[in-house]
Amino acid sequence: LRQNWSLDTVLAMKVTFGLLALMLVSSVRAEEMPAAVDESAELSVSELLHRANRGIIPEADEPKLLDDIAVNERNADPCTSYSCLWPKYSDGKIYVPYVIANHYSSRELEIIQRGLDSFASVSCIRFFRRSNERDYISIESRSGCYSYVGRQGNVQTVSLARSGCLYHSTVQHELLHALGFNHEQTRSDRDNHI
Repeated sequence: LRQNWSLDTVLAMKVTFGLLALMLVSSVRAEEMPAAVDESAELSVSELLHRANRGIIPEADEPKLLDDIAVNERNADPCTSYSCLWPKYSDGKIYVPYVIANHYSSRELEIIQRGLDSFASVSCIRFFRRSNERDYISIESRSGCYSYVGRQGNVQTVSLARSGCLYHSTVQHELLHALGFNHEQTRSDRDNHI
């Protein structure tokens, strides 16, 4: 059963998940990086995303991007209502269904699965394989690394391109966008926290 959330609860959750994001991203170890790109082991998530998305020309059926965020042309502010949050159930957990496209190798699937599973040990978020849920995340190798911010309704693409996006930290970063987290530098109160 869904629970209604107050604005204070939503803000507290965003702060908590923001800290969670920092913990998850900082927990990446060099040996978790794909062997083919050893020089990337010391790059930040932002640098990895910039490299992967540099020069990308999205296909006609792909969304417009602002960095690694897919921009919904209906609303410039990506997650301003409760409807963009994934529902919290009576057991206190947030369940997010997903599918993974079948064009990834077994090594790439391991990286994606580790990113999905990493949330369960430090949060109330549980990603699970979709059966017949209406709203779900579809992880695909499209043009670069990107995600919409928050739940969009129906199928929601999270792009993790096979070339440049398959790092533990990048998978977590894009999943955090799908959960409703935007970049800190885009917050309206960013200048109050220097």
